[in-house]
Amino acid sequence: MSASMNRVFLCGNLTRDPETAQTASGATVCKIRLAVNETFRGKDGETREVATFLDVTAWGPLAERCGQFLGKGRQVLVEGRLYVEQWTDRETGKQRQQVRVRADRVGFLGGAPSAEGTPPRESRIVNRESRPAGGAAPHAPAATPAAQAPAGDAADLPF
Repeated sequence: MSASMNRVFLCGNLTRDPETAQTASGATVCKIRLAVNETFRGKDGETREVATFLDVTAWGPLAERCGQFLGKGRQVLVEGRLYVEQWTDRETGKQRQQVRVRADRVGFLGGAPSAEGTPPRESRIVNRESRPAGGAAPHAPAATPAAQAPAGDAADLPF
């Protein structure tokens, strides 16, 4: 048996506000689009910057917090795993697929900008098991990872 690992760590900025919704089964899902920039020097000596855009999906309490606290332009650190979403294109009828990231933890870096324009002071890492502020236990028992992220049930997504 060979070993395998599916783990990604990404640091970038949100390209738009998060989209949060409820599935038909009642699970909360949040989609964010992340721009990860790479700066390098080309053969001609010029500095170049290339952006890679990734779709990230969070489920359950993590999705609720992402929808509540994140916004366009916010810098985040995402820890998660890759998965492939497959569907049939409605216009062409062809099979399509896209690699996406399912978030297990999201770090809200830099804090929220203030109205006065002063720089933010704190960062916070939020994961699937995070408790509300103050460390109080949630009223409902934590959902299992399987309940938070239905395996391959993209048809259940409301967007």
